[in-house]
Order: sequence, then structure tokens, then C-alpha cells
Amino acid sequence: SKWLNEFIESSNNIRKVNVPVNEFRTCIEMETSEDVEKGIDASFFDGPITIEFKDVSFTYAEAKEPTLKHLSFTLHEGEKVALVGNNGAGKTTIVKLLSGLYTVDSGEILINEIPINQISKKSYMDLFSVVFQDSEPLSLTIKHNIGCTKLDDIDESRMWDSLEKAGLKEKVESFEKYNFKKCHD
Repeated sequence: SKWLNEFIESSNNIRKVNVPVNEFRTCIEMETSEDVEKGIDASFFDGPITIEFKDVSFTYAEAKEPTLKHLSFTLHEGEKVALVGNNGAGKTTIVKLLSGLYTVDSGEILINEIPINQISKKSYMDLFSVVFQDSEPLSLTIKHNIGCTKLDDIDESRMWDSLEKAGLKEKVESFEKYNFKKCHD
């Protein structure tokens, strides 16, 4: 019976880890849409940026009720804003809508009064860098985890500035296997 219990437990573990693996496979096998570069190039946003959620509603596919109903607010450049609410209130959903990972059911999201669906997806994605609360560091170097790009494309001064602002610079410098001098040279 011990062998059978261990077999069942191992089978359940394999099934459990297979779910995210299948999701990853689906993602990487997905064809890039032909229209990713169609639309306005977001690089023209060279001045102050205003973000507006205008009567935005969103419902998850499996949900009976909308997570967001007729949400409207405006963010101006330089403002510091905190999203505060109970679990399930829609804080992460707002960020995923803004970053283009989800699309609104109704209403619109505007950047400098331009609906985000009129901006090319490729250049729009370049506007944002999001770290979600449930993220896991990848089994890569600190530089890869922070830069999220090819090693040659990482701006090290920006990386160190980010580490310092996050209060992690001294911690990273203290790692025995971390070649600090190489990153600063």
C-alpha cells in the first residue's frame, strides 16, 4: 500500500507540474499576430504621459460577475498612486489591462487621449515593465532576471540604479558567487 500511495502521489505531482508546462508550450507555439506592428508607433510619446481608464469593465471568462464595472480614473505623469483593496478587488486586473495582457469588455484605456487599441502592439508593449506579485526568479543570473532581455542588451547602469532604488544593491554585492567587478567595469 505504501508503494501504491507513493505512485499516486507522484502521478498527482506530475499532473500538477504539467499544467504550467502545457500553458508555457501553448504560449511559445502561438503564432505572432500579423498586426503587431499595425497602428500608431508609441515612440512618439516623448512628453508627459497621461493614462486614462474611461468607463472600463472586465469579466474573466469563468466568472459570473465582472471584476471591474465602469471604472474611470486618470493618472498624470509624476503622480504616485497606490492600488489598495481586498483580494479579488481587481488591482492586478487593472495592471494587466493597462499592460495589454487583457483587453477590456467595454470602455477604453487611453494614453494621451489615444485608445491603446490604436497603438501598435509591439511598440505599446515596449512602454511597460511589470513585475507581478506572484513572480518567481528564473534560474538565471541576477542580470537576466532584472534585465529580462539578452545579456548584451542589458543597461547595467540602469540595472544597478534599479537595485539601489529597491534597496537590494548591497545584498547583491554581498553574494559570494556574484562577480561584482565585472558588472561595474
